[in-house]
Amino acid sequence: MNTNQFVTVGATAFVVAFVGITPCAAHDQPTFTFTDIIVPGGEYPSAFGINNEGTIVGNFLDVNNPNLVGGFVLRKDLFTDVFLPASVTTEAWVQGINDLGTGVGPYFDSVGQIHSFLRTARGEIVYLPDAVASGAAPFTSIGRINNNNVAVGSAGADLNNGSTFHGCLLHGGHYTLFDFPGAFGTYCEAINDHDQMVGWYLDAKGTAHGFLREGDHYRTVDVPGALFTNVLGINNRGQMVGGYGSAADNYVWHGFLLSAGVFTTVDFPGQEETGNVLWMINDHGEGVGTYANSNGAFSVTVLPPKCGKQSERR
Repeated sequence: MNTNQFVTVGATAFVVAFVGITPCAAHDQPTFTFTDIIVPGGEYPSAFGINNEGTIVGNFLDVNNPNLVGGFVLRKDLFTDVFLPASVTTEAWVQGINDLGTGVGPYFDSVGQIHSFLRTARGEIVYLPDAVASGAAPFTSIGRINNNNVAVGSAGADLNNGSTFHGCLLHGGHYTLFDFPGAFGTYCEAINDHDQMVGWYLDAKGTAHGFLREGDHYRTVDVPGALFTNVLGINNRGQMVGGYGSAADNYVWHGFLLSAGVFTTVDFPGQEETGNVLWMINDHGEGVGTYANSNGAFSVTVLPPKCGKQSERR
């Protein structure tokens, strides 16, 4: 395990969280500041998770070993790599982290099956059991964990057949599998502390739609006019982020923010034609994402529109 100074380039964001905001008009939009994430000793980074402490997790390719993909934890400008033993895998990443510093993520075994692990705040690795999906050899990918230590992800029997996949919830060592009603495949991506879950599902035509699950109730979440939508993250304020695409822009991925019922496109400057997605947003409006086609990671700060009366919490 190596710990190095973290390096960023681009905009430096001063983070302010706003409370007591008077509702704005429909045309008032938030603004965003972006920062590239550069991994020391790595290339092609992706940023998947961020907690309320501002700790970011993701993965990268080791420049000294082009066949080795590891995870990373970035906390207060210090970068820590996360590699599993070579006897276990050459590809693993940290996808989610809670406020207690517990991270989770998937890894590939020697025959290409996906399993999952947990990383404690002290850096200890715990290999998670697999969920049994459809009675077949499972693929289990756990990607998020909330502050109640409830983790979510997806489990399936065939990576090339989305209809075998189910959302899965792991709590107290026990799995619960679930499906969006009528879906031909369900992928759960995130859970907040209110046990609201988000993800995406495939319809009968193979088209992806986002969803929100609250208790036993499901709701489709689609960006208006999009041909496909993936909801990838949700915070405790109910704000959601993810990616979408449409025929109008040649199916290029765009990030989005859904806040107070309003969708806003979020594109890293210069990536509008190559694509990007947002993976997670914390309660303070700090998010992370990846360039969809050009292999890069970034953080973003959401600044609410300057309307109404606001009180600042720094």
